[in-house]
Amino acid sequence: MYQRIGRDTADIEVKAIESSGFKIINLDADIAKTAAILRCRYHNLPTADAVIAATSIEQKSCVVVSDDEHFSKMKEIKTEWI
Repeated sequence: MYQRIGRDTADIEVKAIESSGFKIINLDADIAKTAAILRCRYHNLPTADAVIAATSIEQKSCVVVSDDEHFSKMKEIKTEWI
């Protein structure tokens, strides 16, 4: 039962993201490699944040929108605080 509730919640959140206009990017080898490099460069960077930053870099995004302080310390990306 709990797995089903978790799945339903995840489906609702994904639909909310999709309908918001945000684009969902598949994790590929280039993003994974860039994330690994970032994790080596920034030792306290959580893996999820490394993947977000790497996706921004690989997609040549102009900004990462976040309230996470890890991003503000990274010279490879620009951040916009929410």
